[in-house]
Amino acid sequence: MIPLELRFCHNPTTSYGYVVCALGSSVFRFFQDQSNEWQVEKVIQVEALTGADGQPVPAIISDMLLSLNDKFSMYCIEYKVNDFLRLI
Repeated sequence: MIPLELRFCHNPTTSYGYVVCALGSSVFRFFQDQSNEWQVEKVIQVEALTGADGQPVPAIISDMLLSLNDKFSMYCIEYKVNDFLRLI
């Protein structure tokens, strides 16, 4: 996995955020646990699509936006298929 971008939540008092891994087509959440240790967990895995030639086309996530309230929506843009996804 190669991290492409790191997004903290808009609320400065929250202790979590998200990391987009473009080549792994995945999104990880990082957060502080009860003992103030940093943890990470995979929260989204975008599956590959099938191209016109029948070959898999990987979903390369090129950007991620969080809603301003940090609660309802996470949006990603897939590079190769020019798709805009609402993930959460």
